[in-house]
Amino acid sequence: VNSDKPTIEYCTVSNNDGSGVVLDECGDAIVKNCKVSGNGDKGVDCRSNATIESCEISDNLSGIYSSGDYNTTISNSTVSGHSTTYGAGIVCGSGDQLVITRCTIVNNSASMEGGGIYFESGSNATISHCTISGNSARNNGGGVACDYRANPTLVNSSVTNNTNGGVWVSV
Repeated sequence: VNSDKPTIEYCTVSNNDGSGVVLDECGDAIVKNCKVSGNGDKGVDCRSNATIESCEISDNLSGIYSSGDYNTTISNSTVSGHSTTYGAGIVCGSGDQLVITRCTIVNNSASMEGGGIYFESGSNATISHCTISGNSARNNGGGVACDYRANPTLVNSSVTNNTNGGVWVSV
C-alpha cells in the first residue's frame, strides 16, 4: 500500500511467509478493525506515520515494529503470542514517537529483552491504560525493556505476571 493516507480496514491478513502488513513511507496510514495473525515475520511493520486501532495482532514472529522517525498510535488493540529476540509484542525504534492506549499486550516471549514491549535507545513513548501481562524475556524486561536513552512514560497501566521482570530500564 503506498499513498498519502492508505486505510486497511476490516481485513484479515494471515499465514503469509513475510510480514503481514508493511507500511513503507506511505503518509499517514490507518489499520483499523483488522486481524493480523500467523505471519512469518512482523505482524505490522510501520515505516511511516501510522494509526493502529481496534486490531488483533497475534501469533506472528513479532507483533508491531515501528522504525524510523515516525509517529505511531496503537489503541484498543490486543498484541499476543509473538516470539522473537527483542520486543516480541511491540518495538519502538530509535527516533520514533509511540502512543499506546487501552491495549492488551500478553503472552509474548523474547529470547533476549522486552517480551511485551522493547524501547530502543532514542525512542519516545507514552503507554496509558494498558495491560501488560504474561510476557517473558530470557534476560530482562519480561513486560517492558527500555534501552539506554529510551524515553517512555507509563501511566495508569497494569504490568503483572511477567517473567524476568516487569519493567527494566538500562542506564
